[in-house]
Formats: sequence, structure tokens, C-alpha cells
Amino acid sequence: MKSLSKAPWYKSSIVWMLISVPGSAVIMGVVMIVLAISSSDGLVADDYYKQGKEINRSLIRDKRASEYALHAQLYWIDNQTVNVKFQANDTSIYHNKKIKLHLRHPTREGFDIHVKLKSMGNGLYEAKVAKNLKQGRWKVEISTNIWRLMGRLQWPMQQHLLLNFIA
Repeated sequence: MKSLSKAPWYKSSIVWMLISVPGSAVIMGVVMIVLAISSSDGLVADDYYKQGKEINRSLIRDKRASEYALHAQLYWIDNQTVNVKFQANDTSIYHNKKIKLHLRHPTREGFDIHVKLKSMGNGLYEAKVAKNLKQGRWKVEISTNIWRLMGRLQWPMQQHLLLNFIA
């Protein structure tokens, strides 16, 4: 009778196939834990009621921009300098006002940029953006306590944007 020589277990492909299924589950579990720890949640706001009440105030600011036929041309000089040129029926609506520029990423709050515009004279304002915009869509808002203009920007393909009042 012939004796059958047995190969060691680690040379069998069936054993490695059986080990690979739970092994890949462990590896993917570790990857998911690392992603969960290292990325931001972008949690829902706690003060949702207060934010809901803010909608009415925002609508009033939109209406005011409409009354003055306010619009702005926003354009980038380079990746970190943005210029805004305002025009309106009454220049006092933007002249010597504290004007803010908000660039909001639609899904990642950590990418949002908020800067104050500095007057350069004759309706022209400028801002230095501290960090580069990530590629993709952005919500743009230029506002004061009195009025607000909004628009959408596709960065970096669109480096010029006309913001109008919402009618």
C-alpha cells in the first residue's frame, strides 16, 4: 500500500480562501474606524428652531436688495484674492458698510470660508481668502445686516460670478 504524503495546511488554497473572508472584514473594519475618527461629521445644528426663525429675516434682506436693484460682480484675481464690484440705485446701501463674503461648501462645513470685504473705492471691494477653495460647487453669499445677495459658483471652472437680488 502506498502512503499518501500530506502537504502542510498553509499550502492549501482552500484554507487561504476561508481565512481571507474574515480577514478582509477585519481590514475593512479598521479602515472604517480610521475614516470615522479622522473625518468631520458635519452634525445637524442644535438650534434648528432659531435657524428657522432666521429665514424670515433673510427674506427681508433679499427684498431690500431687490428694492435697490443691487447686484454684484464677483471675480478672482488669483486663487486667494477676490474682487467684488457693486452697483445699485442708491450707492449708500453698500458704501461704508461692513460687507461679508461667505463661501459655503454644500456638504462639508469645515471647508466654509467667511471673510470681510475691504473697500477699494468706487464700489469696488476686495478680500484675501486665507485658504484655497476645494474643487466643486460653492454657495456664495455677500451680505450686510440690511441686504443679501446669493449665487452658486463652480470652482475652478467659473472664476467670475454675477450675483443678483432674488425677485
